Amino acid sequence: MEALQPPPNLLKLRLDGYVGIEFHRWITMSLNNLKVVEIYRCSSLPPLGNLQFLERLYIGIMQNMNYLGREFLGITGDGRAIAFPKLKRLDIFACDEWTEWEDMREEEEDVVSIMPCLRNIKSLILPQSEGTAPPPPPQDATGKVVY
Repeated sequence: MEALQPPPNLLKLRLDGYVGIEFHRWITMSLNNLKVVEIYRCSSLPPLGNLQFLERLYIGIMQNMNYLGREFLGITGDGRAIAFPKLKRLDIFACDEWTEWEDMREEEEDVVSIMPCLRNIKSLILPQSEGTAPPPPPQDATGKVVY
């Protein structure tokens, strides 16, 4: 996947079906202009919190992910930080096994801000006992997710 590094001026990225243990660094190191990220059917999430221009994040059908660590926020622990500084919309669906999200440490609570611009959050997660996943987000005739 390292050789598949997209151009740095990319505005939208969709990852579907990546089952590696961790994502390559180019996702957060060289794609600073990303405004929309969609992640489906992956076993983990990259540290997206430091993407300065990310406005919309879609996470779905993460059947193999049951834990989300604080590294997802992109916090490095070196002073004041804002995780997801421009994120306006967060959609999470069909993450039935996701049971734990690691919280910030007590000493970080006064120096870290998380998603200060968030205006819309949607979570469609059914209890495991239901046995069915929620429908995917709305799509147009070509199969692209409609916002």
